Amino acid sequence: HIWLSANQADADVYVYLSDVDEKGEAYYVTDGQLRAGWAKMYDNNVLAQHQLDVKPELPWHGYEQAQWQEGILASGEPVELTFDLLPTSWKFKKGHKIRISIAGADAATFELNPTICPDGTLGSCKETTYTIHTDAAHPSRVELPIIPSRSQVQASR
Repeated sequence: HIWLSANQADADVYVYLSDVDEKGEAYYVTDGQLRAGWAKMYDNNVLAQHQLDVKPELPWHGYEQAQWQEGILASGEPVELTFDLLPTSWKFKKGHKIRISIAGADAATFELNPTICPDGTLGSCKETTYTIHTDAAHPSRVELPIIPSRSQVQASR
């Protein structure tokens, strides 16, 4: 969940989850991305026209042209972007830290946002400032599942 405002009308947001060891060495764990114009959430069963019970229960965004929100960030007000990270299984060792990195582009892997980079090149990109809000009214956060220890599982039986 990222509450974002920007000096542009649209944004691409890339989130990277890393494991940082005691020496400061970072290891990529997973990532997720979302173009802000697709921020609106939809009931996954509605998207499937109630013909399937869609699983898993993840953030589901629109995909049809009518569901696109043109200029979603144009007002300068924070917008909540909710999306999932790619599934993975990772155990963070004792003494390690969890690092979240946020970027506005991943030019080596993904198409640049045509609203911000009209020619599709880094040189054509408009200067962009993203603000991530973290106050009580805009609680940006990452939710990660916690696997209980064996002793916690045995105690719950």
